[in-house]
Amino acid sequence: MPFPVLRLLVLAALLGIAATPAVAEPEPGPRAELAGADLRGGELAGVNLTAARLRGADLRGADLRRARLTRADLRGTDLRRADLRGADLRGAKLISADLSGADLSGADLTRAHLGRALLANARLRRARLIETHLRGANLNGARLPRANLAGLDLAGVDFSRARLFGASLAGANLRGAGLLGADLRRADLSGTKKDRRTAIPASPRPRPLRRPAAAPSLDATPPWKFVVMPDFLNQDIDYPDPDWDPTLDYVLERVAAERPDFVAVPGDVVMGHWTALGPVGIEAQGARYYAAWLARMRAHGLTAYVSPGDHDVGDNPWGPTKRALVDSYEQTFANHMGMPRNGPAGHDGLAFSVRHKNLLLVGTNPFEQYRPDGPVAIGVTGAQLSWLEGTLADDDAAHSVVMGHVPILPATHRRNTSALATPGGGGSAQWNALVRGGAALYLAGEYHDFSAARKDGVTQVVSGALPGVTDEVTYLVVTVHPDRLELDLKSIATTVTVTGPPPGPSELPPVRLSLDADTRRDGPRTLATMSIDRSGTPSGRGGLFSRRTRALR
Repeated sequence: MPFPVLRLLVLAALLGIAATPAVAEPEPGPRAELAGADLRGGELAGVNLTAARLRGADLRGADLRRARLTRADLRGTDLRRADLRGADLRGAKLISADLSGADLSGADLTRAHLGRALLANARLRRARLIETHLRGANLNGARLPRANLAGLDLAGVDFSRARLFGASLAGANLRGAGLLGADLRRADLSGTKKDRRTAIPASPRPRPLRRPAAAPSLDATPPWKFVVMPDFLNQDIDYPDPDWDPTLDYVLERVAAERPDFVAVPGDVVMGHWTALGPVGIEAQGARYYAAWLARMRAHGLTAYVSPGDHDVGDNPWGPTKRALVDSYEQTFANHMGMPRNGPAGHDGLAFSVRHKNLLLVGTNPFEQYRPDGPVAIGVTGAQLSWLEGTLADDDAAHSVVMGHVPILPATHRRNTSALATPGGGGSAQWNALVRGGAALYLAGEYHDFSAARKDGVTQVVSGALPGVTDEVTYLVVTVHPDRLELDLKSIATTVTVTGPPPGPSELPPVRLSLDADTRRDGPRTLATMSIDRSGTPSGRGGLFSRRTRALR
């Protein structure tokens, strides 16, 4: 039967338009008879299917968001890649149903029967699992961060490679359950019932997350772009400024022509050598130069997400006087840059996360003070590390991207830099958090040159230049597809003319920035290209990506 005809019959049943008179039911619901029906790709969002008979139906890729399926008979139903976000499945019978790759985020599965159901790679973020029957179910690779499974009968359940970060399994029956490769960090396993068949990893460290291929029914987001520009500008520049504006206008016009949804800036917006001015002077300089930077971006219709660089917190090295002012620098940055304040305590407006379409962007603050008068430490530790782990574990975006000013893996090329580095590199807890959280990219700056490195399925890209010092401005264009990220590094050549002596021994001289005729005629040059799929596998490496990418073990 053609789907449009069947669709009409379904709607007729739901509206009570039938050949026989409707029978009054004790509870609302159509009790539609749809056993074995072909409803592949059906648009059933919000439909009331209370107590409906859908046994053995084909609902592959169906849109069932917020559908009412209370007490529905879905035994043996094919729900592969179905969208069940927010669906009401209380008391539903899903025994032996195939929910592979289905999205059950926010669904209510209270007292639902999922015995022997197949939920491989399913998403159950924030799903209600109160008194849910899961005995013998297959949840291989499923996402259940912070799930409450306490006291449930989970005998024979396959949780291999499942994301159970922060989940509670306290008092659950785990006899015969398999948890090898599962992410059990911060999970509560107290009082669980186990036997010799229970497979729990000896080490809580999970394998790197491998994201499944994107399902069109779950992620049909059209391709979109964002641009990455670390170390832009890394100078204290007013707006307007006649020595800089003609060139910067050209650069930002080219960036705007890419039509990015936003610009990601992993640090160093200003020069920030304001320590001698004290807290009041730092605030005044920040109000002046951060406002100028934001106004310049707004003038070209660009929205920016910015994490702090070392210059934004005074510039390294941090002696005793500067260390005492780090709080002032951070507060000034947070107050004037206006970044989201959803990060960990002590990092408001410095570390943050943004969910945009099918991508999660996480900005980190790699400059931590263990105490107000203590040393500035490079890296992400403590409460910020826990927050980073939780943010990556909780989100179900198609792609996760993390940015921080300082590279974690070694960067191979550098220009005019103090070359800050993250202690521990690829063996650090910070890098392991990216691996376990399934991040596709880590974006960094600081080195004012391009290099890339890969380890455990995560790619680090270091890019950016130092306008007014180096002979170019670079920007990385990232095109986001449901199944991959496409990266294009572009460069605009500039001419730097010194216009006066340096204002101080550690300061840069004033300069004028200009473009030659060839650059204006030819526009930006593409220096590097590469794609990264959802499993983290690169392909199509060209230009600098083929010559400057290191694979680390």
